Amino acid sequence: MKTSTLILTLLFFNSSLILAQFMSWLFIYINPFAMVGGELFLFLSYHVFKIIKEVRDVFNVDFKL
Repeated sequence: MKTSTLILTLLFFNSSLILAQFMSWLFIYINPFAMVGGELFLFLSYHVFKIIKEVRDVFNVDFKL
């Protein structure tokens, strides 16, 4: 990886993290219940995809999502 690519990647991640933090703050300020619902949705979707991945690894079954 070139140095310029590395610097651009770091700048992109840094700006996206700052934007995500600002947007989550704004979203919490507007509607805290929606933020909790979003976190629950992300939590559940993470575990569902983790279980699907483990099933695929164990049984070598292809899921078309």
